Amino acid sequence: MAAAGAAGARRPGGAKAAAHAASRRRPAPWVNLRGRLEAAVAQSTDATSRACLRAERAALLARLGHQQEARADLCVLRALEMQRPSPRLNAWLCLGEGLADYFDDLHTAARARIHDAYTFSLAARDAALHALAAAWLAHIDYMRRDVKGMVRYAAQALHLAGAEDHAARSRACLVVAQAWHSACHLETAMPWYRRARLHASQVGDEATQLAVMHNMGWRRVHELREQVVFGDAGADVARQVLLGAESTERFCTSVATGGLLLGLLPLMRAMVLTLVGEPAQALALFDAELPRLPPGLQWLEPGLRADVAWCHLQLGDHAAARAACEAALAAVGPSQPPGERALAQALAANVLQGLGQTQRAVGLRSRAEAALREHREYQARLARELERALKGLAA
Repeated sequence: MAAAGAAGARRPGGAKAAAHAASRRRPAPWVNLRGRLEAAVAQSTDATSRACLRAERAALLARLGHQQEARADLCVLRALEMQRPSPRLNAWLCLGEGLADYFDDLHTAARARIHDAYTFSLAARDAALHALAAAWLAHIDYMRRDVKGMVRYAAQALHLAGAEDHAARSRACLVVAQAWHSACHLETAMPWYRRARLHASQVGDEATQLAVMHNMGWRRVHELREQVVFGDAGADVARQVLLGAESTERFCTSVATGGLLLGLLPLMRAMVLTLVGEPAQALALFDAELPRLPPGLQWLEPGLRADVAWCHLQLGDHAAARAACEAALAAVGPSQPPGERALAQALAANVLQGLGQTQRAVGLRSRAEAALREHREYQARLARELERALKGLAA
């Protein structure tokens, strides 16, 4: 599939595709991507290229949290495409619709529309768009824990993307960075994070710059929780991570006015506040934000509810701690990633120990350690697949 995609996407796409690509690549480093796209739309004299640029702008709006505006634009453009069919416009619309669906609730069901964009961009012979769709498929497969799919599409995106296809390269680099980070190889991940940020900055893509900070922050918080629960991380490390989370929140607030990323940042802060011994502050954030946890992140619920139980325990409210702990354990299921399952069970075991339920806590810790071993096996497999698939590929 990768070979076919590369061959098909690299065939000439005609003057219209070239004009569209040039309009997206015109250097204007002092203007953000939204401004560049709006200027390109205003300057475009070709109806199809202008519609494609508008679809690209709608996809960006979805990533920035402006869902209503994005969907309204996509609806208008879809009606135009039905009147005058265009494989390239159809591909851009599928990508925009897929991203609008994904950033509604972070549910990976959006993958089907993004895969449509991948298929139609090949038919349209638009190599840059084909690479971008491949990068987003890699992102979705990473979220689905489909290791083989993730590395296949990430490698394909990096292979297909030209030197100036910054959108595809920034997203593919971010996926690779997150994957290496998830595999507990931060030193290997950092150059990929830097390249993701660099490619995004080349076109003023603040949404991707925000995603780099946000996703790196989440991974650091996750690592910290794991170290505290299963290792020996101290409060000093936790406070450094808290400062990083607060910095990320300030940047996100300056870039986006809504959307899921902003809603998730208080949860990140709450998790770290739990670790640094600020249960009252953490609990206020959990109470406000947990009911709004998006469907695509429900697998986080058991660990977050275990944090809530710990906060209640620290505040001396044993009844609330017991209730939250039982809710956390009830939410644990086989579909939950083993690393999150291990954290939730270990955190809940600590609460049960504090409540005097020692025997039950011991059994729960044993299950947590088994889940942690499963998680370590996943990390090792992830590192092997990344090493194999990315050998010789430049970011």
